[in-house]
Amino acid sequence: MADPSAFTIDPLLHLCVRYCASNIETLKRSLQTGSSEKTTSENSFTENALTMTSSFPTNLSNMLFAYIGRYLWSINKTNCIELLSLFSDPTKTPLRRLSLQQECYIFASLPPSIFHQSVHHLDLCCCQFCNDLINTKSESYPDFEKMCNSLKVLRLSAGPLCRKLEFHKHPENSSRDQREDCDQIQNDKVSAASTMTSEQKVSAAPKTMISEQKVSAASTMTSEQKVSAASTMTSEQKVSAASTMIREQTDTVGKLHKFSSLKRFILNIEPNFSEDVRAKALLAKFFPKLILSFTQLTHLQLLGLSFNENDLGFLENLPRLTSLGLSGHKIRNLDVGLKQIAKVENLRHLDISMLDEEPWLYDSPEESMGELLQSLPSLTSLDISGTNLAGQKVTYGQGDKVKDQIDNKMISQSFGYRRFSFLGLCNCHNLPFTWDNVPAEEFTCCDIFENVVLAVDVYKENSEMLYTVIRALKWIVNSAMASRQQTKLQLAVDTHTSVLIERLLVVIHLHSNIKTVQIDSCSCIALLLLRNSDTIKDISASLGQSLRAKILETTIYCLNNSSNNTMMSSCLNILLKLKLPHDAKYCYSMKRYMKCVMNKFCLSDRPTNYNHTFETYAIHLMRISIYYGDYESRDFLGQEGFIEFLLSVARRKSSNCTHLAWQCLWGLTDEVPPNCIRFLAVPDALELYLECMKTKQHGDSFVRGLLGVMANVSEVVELRKKLLGNEELLLIISDLIDSQVMEEALSYQATCVMANLVSDGPDAWILENLNRCSVLSKIAAAVRRWNLSKSMRTLYRSLLPFLEMAQKSHTPEAQLLALWCICNLIKSKGNVYCKMLKMEGGIPILEAIKNDPNTNQEVLELVVMAIDLVSSKDILESDDSVKSAFEIAASSSS
Repeated sequence: MADPSAFTIDPLLHLCVRYCASNIETLKRSLQTGSSEKTTSENSFTENALTMTSSFPTNLSNMLFAYIGRYLWSINKTNCIELLSLFSDPTKTPLRRLSLQQECYIFASLPPSIFHQSVHHLDLCCCQFCNDLINTKSESYPDFEKMCNSLKVLRLSAGPLCRKLEFHKHPENSSRDQREDCDQIQNDKVSAASTMTSEQKVSAAPKTMISEQKVSAASTMTSEQKVSAASTMTSEQKVSAASTMIREQTDTVGKLHKFSSLKRFILNIEPNFSEDVRAKALLAKFFPKLILSFTQLTHLQLLGLSFNENDLGFLENLPRLTSLGLSGHKIRNLDVGLKQIAKVENLRHLDISMLDEEPWLYDSPEESMGELLQSLPSLTSLDISGTNLAGQKVTYGQGDKVKDQIDNKMISQSFGYRRFSFLGLCNCHNLPFTWDNVPAEEFTCCDIFENVVLAVDVYKENSEMLYTVIRALKWIVNSAMASRQQTKLQLAVDTHTSVLIERLLVVIHLHSNIKTVQIDSCSCIALLLLRNSDTIKDISASLGQSLRAKILETTIYCLNNSSNNTMMSSCLNILLKLKLPHDAKYCYSMKRYMKCVMNKFCLSDRPTNYNHTFETYAIHLMRISIYYGDYESRDFLGQEGFIEFLLSVARRKSSNCTHLAWQCLWGLTDEVPPNCIRFLAVPDALELYLECMKTKQHGDSFVRGLLGVMANVSEVVELRKKLLGNEELLLIISDLIDSQVMEEALSYQATCVMANLVSDGPDAWILENLNRCSVLSKIAAAVRRWNLSKSMRTLYRSLLPFLEMAQKSHTPEAQLLALWCICNLIKSKGNVYCKMLKMEGGIPILEAIKNDPNTNQEVLELVVMAIDLVSSKDILESDDSVKSAFEIAASSSS
């Protein structure tokens, strides 16, 4: 197989980016010119179209940049960097969204010209951002400073880079205990200073001045001087220096770069992203100080930092904040935590949900929640999933029971008698109300399908909550599938399938480094596509072409980035349900699709526990693509070594896999001479073929595939001599011509093989034990025996091989077969082959044979019949005149 590292960038993608960079002004001018020619009645439509087209280049740039970073970075970084450099001119390829979650450093991986862009949305790995932000000065990268000022949305998430980044492993940060000792020493100094008398303070002043002078001197030292000084320091001095360095970094980070336009900041750190506690502690200290530089911030979401109630003091410095997400933070002292939150008076959305499997139980939750809501009058959206903050069931004399709709006053008591636009109630137990009287216009829960669909969108940034929500979603869909009768749940699933899949695709791309979320999301998509529906005949077709293309792109991405068996099984099931390969052609990913499947499932090096079921599915998918694909795609598979792989599968002699392998080889060699040459170039190809022909243990369909391969190979003139060198094989094929035991289609295929070999004339025949005249007699007898109106169940992409054979006047038997095949295809398959005959110049050839006085009488009759059929107006126009190759491949596999 070809080395994946040798992958070349999709030429159409490269062309598209370059075209946008060089010709977008031309496109705009042409649109303006065209709009002036429109009629007055079309003016409003033209203006709308012009407005849309003006923003089109930006959208295209954003999508192409995301495509390059998401799908191509892990395959070939060098070519990706070359493509990214095409985004250097903001006037030609304006870029507003920069997303790069892969293992890379901003300044080392991105071309400097990329920072000319006025990026509004920046999506990076969090530690990658921290490292570059701290170690980069404004004067060194002035364009990066401009980018920081233009940012409106900053999204940081933990990825593979965070697990090994040296940012939290500097020598000065080498010990958590040392840092805690530094903090303790500093606190002791502050405490001691507060109790000192005025005389003691005066006495201590010189020492303080000396320490300040040391800090000042350290700031002016070169890196070499610092290293030299560090080598002579005692352990106590190193601890002190480490503390000073940490404070300098965190205190000055806001001074290095300004984020004057930032409105939304999302930090999503997977709780288990690193086993290094020091890394988490440093991030927990770093980000609150960084956030203070976001003076215009209105939306803040912090996930995974494990804050407690004492870490929320920075909130009072964010007066513009209207949305705050603190999901998963351990606020044990509810009174203290809620008082800190209450300082942000303009909050309209608050998320204080918990992510534990069991709900987080607080003491007196109603009182605390009432006080919080009283201090936040603008709050209309509240997420308390995984807690008991909604209150509990009320105890009546007859026992516990949920309040009914009449108890409206009691229902809302926990929420300050307020009705919300949204409530998050996932994993909340013993609620004081039923789902029918929730005091909110919308709410999330894990019990109702529609609300779970909403939860997928609401928690798309929250990987831990998504894990719970998607598991609940899969359970609900499975329940709907288990019912044999149509239910309201089944109707709900049918109604929301498209929306749900769209949201799951977003989740997969947002959490590219969190495998549990990706695996569960892919599994859920596969489940939605595989289910049976009474209201939707074809679920895949109902999704629409654009959504299916997105699904295909995402599936290819997931296959390339995961070796998990569950993930691979889900991806294969998804691919089997799509309209392949049409969907692959639609989004111009045919080659990438085929290469992805090959690299994942058709490699020579496999683990010992490799699941060969995946291989069977993969071969079936490739077979569909082969039978539907064009010359270029089939030749591409041959170049990538797929023929060698299929022969290796055939060697294992597993009935199902071997059958599929020869079927694929039949399609690969059809009208692709280079693949026929590659097939015979494999050292033991003919020996393996002969062995399979001798056994015939898999039935007529298996032998038909074998004969199809040989028929294609025998059409290549330069390969016939090598075939004639294997007399044993040709004896077997010759016997099949007049076989009355096997189906007629096998006799037809065998006759085509031998007709190709005899068509080169007597001089080319080198066999000793197989008489050429005997073969010619068999061919003529077979043609006379067949029913001309009966289909031989074989499709042809071209009639040129038959037209070439029909001109071999020195072998009338070959002419007879060729013309019989042409007439049979036209009579049994309708207009398609009639049109093909005209397009490939067949009519003049037939006329020449007709006018040749030496033409055999039987041949002449068939020539006249073919000409009459072409000119006839009675050719059937049936819908099934010629099935598509996709339909044939699908039907033959069922």
